[in-house]
Amino acid sequence: MTMKTLLFFTLLFIGFNVFSQTTFIDSRDQHEYKTVKIGDKIWLAENFAYKPESGNYWAYDNNEQNVAQFAYLYDWETAKQIVPKGWHLATKAEFEELLNSFGGDETYDAFLALKEGGSSGFNALKAGFYWTGEGFSGIKQFSIFWTANEDDPEYAWDCKIGAEGEVAAISVSNKLSGLSVRLVKD
Repeated sequence: MTMKTLLFFTLLFIGFNVFSQTTFIDSRDQHEYKTVKIGDKIWLAENFAYKPESGNYWAYDNNEQNVAQFAYLYDWETAKQIVPKGWHLATKAEFEELLNSFGGDETYDAFLALKEGGSSGFNALKAGFYWTGEGFSGIKQFSIFWTANEDDPEYAWDCKIGAEGEVAAISVSNKLSGLSVRLVKD
């Protein structure tokens, strides 16, 4: 391979991994979030941490000190209701597009790009989850984000990052579970 060809492929690879980061301030509580532009979408680059007046949400281990680092975990109905104006809960299709940008569903490449400190800037913080009746689990092991899409009356689609073999994958969770939230700008 010539030096010119090597330089071309290096620049091409870097070009696909460059991301643009800015911030968003939620006017309801003045919380400032990092954002990242991936493709043509602007995503929160942090877990959403809005404390609603009603609904089901949890600080990991019911310890409010965990909110500063990991944010809140929300059930699906609450996740849909906490979204600030100008943003929306990411859809299943948007998460699929995100995964496809970095190698596809259930791939190690997508995991590497989206994980905390990964090349995409998405920075999937492993905040764990809350399973109704079973409690908290998975902190520093899993990132599981709600999508806006229902699978059936009991389950909704989610995106798991870091689970089972360090992959990023679309799956489903019981709507009563507590998962993290990422938003996409309208």
